[in-house]
Amino acid sequence: METMDAGLRLVDIIRGELNLHNLRIVIRSGQPGGVNTSHESYKSFVDSFTIKSKITRSALIEVLEEMLSLSPEI
Repeated sequence: METMDAGLRLVDIIRGELNLHNLRIVIRSGQPGGVNTSHESYKSFVDSFTIKSKITRSALIEVLEEMLSLSPEI
């Protein structure tokens, strides 16, 4: 993304303007420490955070399976 907080601003649009509260959001950051995962306003809006350099194929599948298991529609 073009700025350090672009993903979090997108979360604001998805949750606030588009009113999509059932959509699961996983932020996959390319910069360790680039996303402040402890920021209180985003804890309730983002379902998971991952770092690109630390995620393997199997770890990505685990994140997807976890998000799918949390979805009541599936």
